[in-house]
Amino acid sequence: LPDAFFAVDGLFETLLSVLEEFGAYPAVVERELRRSKLRVFNPVWEVDSFQWPNICLELLEKSAESLDVVARNLNDAVQEGLKVLAITSPQGGEGRTTVACCLAKLAGSHGLNVAIVDGDIENPTLSYQTNLDVENDWKTAILNQLPLEDIAVHSIDDQVTLVPLIGPIDQSEIAAGDNRIEFMLHELSESFDLVIVDMGHMSSPRSLVNSLGARGVISAVVAVVD
Repeated sequence: LPDAFFAVDGLFETLLSVLEEFGAYPAVVERELRRSKLRVFNPVWEVDSFQWPNICLELLEKSAESLDVVARNLNDAVQEGLKVLAITSPQGGEGRTTVACCLAKLAGSHGLNVAIVDGDIENPTLSYQTNLDVENDWKTAILNQLPLEDIAVHSIDDQVTLVPLIGPIDQSEIAAGDNRIEFMLHELSESFDLVIVDMGHMSSPRSLVNSLGARGVISAVVAVVD
């Protein structure tokens, strides 16, 4: 897993280089304008802190110095236009959700206002991983036209807001290409500095990476390989 973080760091460095080439770096004025336009998001549910997976806490502690560099590059990338960061993997069980959790906690601890979304529509585990007992999720919000604030959970200490998914979504309920998922992520990107989405493994035909990536919803993708 530490190798995955170095790969993430390289991604942010590359993104910054591309932005600089096109004259968008440092773009201080644009950055401040974007911050001033952030939509206020007030989750109904709030906790003092999330119970992050032990392996996530261990990685953050043991690799603190290296991850500080990752955090700085991530912060710079956000200021220059990174909005939705998708986390995926070739197959399941490669540490994708752990990396998503670590990046969310890392970004929150370095001053970013972060939303982490469980976008694994076949095997969602973020609520379980953070030990949250929730009754409603973003599927409920979409199907019942509820505000996302009604189902999101904000952690005060972490400065991270979790948008949960309790169970798998059947194709008959919400298709992977449903425009309402795109709208949800767009809404979140207007409210948070960074939206991190655990999108399941890319080999699945129902992976959100394929459908959302084709429509330009995703700013960058991190593929976690064990």
